[in-house]
Amino acid sequence: MEDSQEEVIIEKKPLSGSIDTFSATIRLISDSKWEPLWNKLIRDYHYLGSEKLLGHRLKYLVFINENPVAALSFSAPALKLRYRDDFIGWSEAQRKKFLSLLVCNSRFLIVPWVTIKNLASHVLSQSLRRLKTDWQQRFGKKLLMAETFVDPERFKGTIYKAANWICVGKTSGSGKKGSGYYYHGKPKEIYLYVLDPKFRDIIGCEQERSALHQRPPLSQHKMEELKMLLPHTQWHPGLVSELCLTQEDIRGMSDELVQFHEQFFHCYGRIEHQRLGISYLSGLISNAQAITTKKIYSPRP
Repeated sequence: MEDSQEEVIIEKKPLSGSIDTFSATIRLISDSKWEPLWNKLIRDYHYLGSEKLLGHRLKYLVFINENPVAALSFSAPALKLRYRDDFIGWSEAQRKKFLSLLVCNSRFLIVPWVTIKNLASHVLSQSLRRLKTDWQQRFGKKLLMAETFVDPERFKGTIYKAANWICVGKTSGSGKKGSGYYYHGKPKEIYLYVLDPKFRDIIGCEQERSALHQRPPLSQHKMEELKMLLPHTQWHPGLVSELCLTQEDIRGMSDELVQFHEQFFHCYGRIEHQRLGISYLSGLISNAQAITTKKIYSPRP
C-alpha cells in the first residue's frame, strides 16, 4: 500500500455476529504505511473528520482477518475543563504541570459495514490496556487519565459506559478558535477513565467533596428518585395484611431496605448497577402485576 491517500483502497467486507466469535488485532499505525488508511476511514466516516488532532497523538487500527473494522486515536487533552478539573481536584499550577499526563480519545470509529456485537467496548478496553505503554515509549510520559467527549445529539455514550468510563458533566458549549474561544451552543458530555488509581497522590491534590455533588450524572438522579419513591411503593398485599403493617412501618422498612442496599455499593461496578439493585428490591415488595410477585411471596395458609 502506498502512502498517498488517493491510492488507498478499502475492501468493505461485511462482518456481523458477536465479538466472542472473532479475534480482533489492535495495531499502532502512527507513522506507518497504514496511516493513510486511518486518515481515509476517519475522513470518510467520522463526523469530525481527520483534522485537528492536537499535540502528541497516536493512531490505532483494528483488524479482523486483515480487514479494518475500527479506527481510533488519542491526542492532547482539553486545556481547561471545569468538571474534569473538579473531579481531579488540582490547582491551577498543578493543572499546568500535570496536564501533559492526560490524553483525549479524540476519534473512535467502527466502520459502517461491520456490525459485531460488543466490538466497540472490546476495542476501547483493549486499546486502553496498551495505550500507557505505547504513549510512554513514544513520548516519555506516564499517563494518568483519559478523557473523551460525547455529543448527546448523536450518541448515548453506551460504549464508554460499558468500558467503565464515568460521565462527570458537560462542556460549556464553546470551542477553541485560534487563540480564543467561540460559543457554538452544543455542549458535549465529558467521560473520564482513570489509568492510574494513584493519580491524586502523584499530582498532590485532593478532590473537593463539593465537586462530587455539583452536577451528578443522570444515573445518580435516577438513583435518588428511586430511594424517594420506595416508601410509596404499592407493597404486596400479602406482606401488608399478614404482617399488619402501618404506613409508618412501611416508611421505616423502606429506609432499612435502602440502608441494607447501600452496604453492598462497593460490589457494584457502576452507578447503573446500584440503581438496578434498588429497583430490584422495590420490585420484590411491590404489588406489580407481573407473575413473579406470586413466586417471591406466598402468604402462609
